[in-house]
Order: sequence, then structure tokens, then C-alpha cells
Amino acid sequence: EPRSTSAQIQIIENRGKQYPLLVAENESQVVAWGSIGPWSDRLGYRYSAETSVYVTRSHQGKGIGKKLLESMVLMAKELGFHTLLA
Repeated sequence: EPRSTSAQIQIIENRGKQYPLLVAENESQVVAWGSIGPWSDRLGYRYSAETSVYVTRSHQGKGIGKKLLESMVLMAKELGFHTLLA
């Protein structure tokens, strides 16, 4: 079931700086997003994170997802993560 806009805004606002969300825009429209999120709440996985990337169909194949993922890898290193999972 799709989330409501208000529910999605709440999720984004509660992410914190440890788990960034990146957005790609084209002509003031969101065309892609990427996020770093927790992989597990178990202590042994504190240096592991999950990545997610979504690109709208009309903008796929243009390298946007690759650029988002490259940025997320750099951010994850700066945040102290050692392992990223997709």
C-alpha cells in the first residue's frame, strides 16, 4: 500500500544525519532519489548500511542513478560505514 505524503514526510524528517537522503531534480521535478539507511539494529552491523536508489522511468539510462550511488558511497565513508548493501 502506498504511503501518504504526510507519512513519507515524517519518515524523511526522522532519518537523522547518519542516514542521508539525496534527491535529483530536473526542471524543479524530482526525477530520482537515493538513500542510506540502517542495515540492522544489531551492534555487530553498526558499520553496515543499506542503499536504495530510485530513478523515474523517463530518466533511466542517463547515469543519474550511478551519480547518486557514487555520492552515497563517498558520504557513507565520511559517516564511518565500512559495508554498503543494496
